Amino acid sequence: MKKILFIFLILSHSLVKAQKNDNVWIIGYNYCGGCPKSALDFTYGTPDTVGIYTGSDAYATSSVISDSTGLFQFNTNGIYITNRYGQVVPGSTDFNLDLGTIMYDWTYYMPYYQCAITVPFPDHPNQYYIFHLSGRNWGSFVQPCRMAYSTIDMNANGGSGQMLLKNQTAINDTLLYSTMQAVKHGNGRDWWIVAHEWNNSGMYAALLTPDSVTTIVRSITGPEIKRGISVGQSQFSPDGNKYAIASRDSALLIIYNFDRCTGEFIYNTIIRHPFNTNYFNFSSCVFSPNSKYLYASDHLNVYQFNTDTTDIASSEKIVGTRVTGPAYFFKFSNAPDGKIYQCSWGSDDHLSVINDPDQPDTSCHFGERQFKVMYMENNLPDFPNFKLGPLTGCDSLTNYVDQINLSNETVFVYPNPSSGIFKFTASEKIKKILIMSSDMKLIKTVTENNSVDLKNTSEGLYFYIVETEDKLFKGKLIKLRD
Repeated sequence: MKKILFIFLILSHSLVKAQKNDNVWIIGYNYCGGCPKSALDFTYGTPDTVGIYTGSDAYATSSVISDSTGLFQFNTNGIYITNRYGQVVPGSTDFNLDLGTIMYDWTYYMPYYQCAITVPFPDHPNQYYIFHLSGRNWGSFVQPCRMAYSTIDMNANGGSGQMLLKNQTAINDTLLYSTMQAVKHGNGRDWWIVAHEWNNSGMYAALLTPDSVTTIVRSITGPEIKRGISVGQSQFSPDGNKYAIASRDSALLIIYNFDRCTGEFIYNTIIRHPFNTNYFNFSSCVFSPNSKYLYASDHLNVYQFNTDTTDIASSEKIVGTRVTGPAYFFKFSNAPDGKIYQCSWGSDDHLSVINDPDQPDTSCHFGERQFKVMYMENNLPDFPNFKLGPLTGCDSLTNYVDQINLSNETVFVYPNPSSGIFKFTASEKIKKILIMSSDMKLIKTVTENNSVDLKNTSEGLYFYIVETEDKLFKGKLIKLRD
């Protein structure tokens, strides 16, 4: 690979004209005093290995942003924000300050994963929102007690940037590390920023529009996660319709369906492996570029699951096994070249690669320690899919719901399962019933009628939304063979 100087990395991007916000990856940490960090530059397709002098170690949390042409703007490790000149962005000192950063002296980097993610501010060129988590001590554990945001204007100070808003609260609740991610709204412009609630089954989604954070949606769905997630990874599928969490602490891999128009989550399935006391449990996950396959790792193996099947757990395939070391498998990231890269748990100067991630089983061609980087690495940055486009008929009018009740205390469906007719009853008048396929495509709308006929549709799992005068209820239907 061509090794280029940092100054050339900056200048060369002015010639590129494409959506390349994820063009530069900073993947290294300060393994020696004054050493540069390993980085990858995808300007020319195949990544160039480079070294960047930056004050932000990419040790646990790592968020990097380039502009739409691929020009590196800044990166953050949850404590410092460093611009492309290696300077701390003016005004950003203590942007993620909370009791945990003071009590535990988190001076150089956030010690937990996925504590920051950066997205462009819609309709505001060269301005960005950083959503971030810090932490507070709750006796026997540390968890973030809110999701905050800060804004940066990279037009300011001759391109050095300026923080405009600092440490503003978006979601005021105790959340889980390793679960904060971002995905484009169905209008193709705005952004959903999501995180899982601690000690509950709640999933939060905050909507960023050209005005600011305008909507908070809370879906109660899926299993409660009572333990924290000290090591793990969450990811949206590239099409934005699925979301997965890997938790090493609980040995769980959880998959949800997501509605990009409304910000609502629906629990899909959970995959469990026997708990390993050495913590060789699910610790990372990523979807294939075509959104069909979910890859997960437990430090020793890489697994592939087909998420288009009704029994995802049974589709498990081992596609990679640790053989050469020296470090264990860890975080994944989708790359602009269509491959999936995987860093190590520990220190290594190689990345593993899934070369054909849209292919089934071992045809995905996993290569252990296949790609040599310039310096030591142990992390990969978190990026949303910046290229995700709009959905037909989906605008920003999503404020009609702020919480989805999945308890079914006032909505009953019978029979369920059924080979055709499903009858709905509620304590309030039912205005509308929406039926969606397992991949969240709308297949039927029923108004002013409490029965739904699914005869002549395929057997399997379906989802419903029941709308009454002022509430929405969601649940599952099992369609039997006719």
